[in-house]
Amino acid sequence: MSLPNIRNKYKYKAFSSAEKYVKHKIETCKYPEKIDVKSIIICYSPELMNHVKDCFEIRHIKKFYGDLYLIENNKHQIGILGNFGIGAPAITTLMEELIVYGVKNFISIGEAGGLQDYLKINDIVICEKSIRDEGVSYHYIKSSKYSKADDALTKKIKKILKKENIDFYTGKGWTIDTPYRETKKEIKRYQKEGILTVDMEASAMFAVAQAFDVKAAAIFVISDNLTGKKWKQQYHSTPEKIIAIFRALYY
Repeated sequence: MSLPNIRNKYKYKAFSSAEKYVKHKIETCKYPEKIDVKSIIICYSPELMNHVKDCFEIRHIKKFYGDLYLIENNKHQIGILGNFGIGAPAITTLMEELIVYGVKNFISIGEAGGLQDYLKINDIVICEKSIRDEGVSYHYIKSSKYSKADDALTKKIKKILKKENIDFYTGKGWTIDTPYRETKKEIKRYQKEGILTVDMEASAMFAVAQAFDVKAAAIFVISDNLTGKKWKQQYHSTPEKIIAIFRALYY
């Protein structure tokens, strides 16, 4: 049986909604009345969140799941969201709630596994589209192999990184819900298809953005390598590159 269980579910109106939930949370003083930001950088790195807290003048938006910092005196109106967990259900739930507050742009800066031999630890990959091997996206948009990042936002990110002399690759990713169920058979198949990365959020983020007519993009730093006989892990080495990407986008 394919997901979701009811065919073409994405066409039907939901009984519950982020709009109703946020309204209730505001009325019960559990959520802020407003969040004055149009663009959010999504972060999975505690080191980046600590860097922002230590090096920038921020306003901490409390009464919101995870940590949401708004950077003061910033003409670009950038916020950074982190410490909320990982995976497609977590980030897409927060995206829907932030969309209610008026957020229009979402940029994810995270880690990903590398699927091609030429990708080295700490290489940067901008994801243009991702295989929908997670369960979230099918509840939002029509079934397809890929969901796509916003073209205009992705082009803007490329332009910024080039200007800052930050090297990167671009290409296709694979999004999966289960990081410990990436099988050799799948890896070999996607390597042949030219897939560059594997992550846990991108395709679902792109789908939610499409469903709500907002923009989403994803940037990865290669944290581990799945191309050899053994899984090579270097998660501890990525924060410096992640911070560099954030600073390039902020300025």
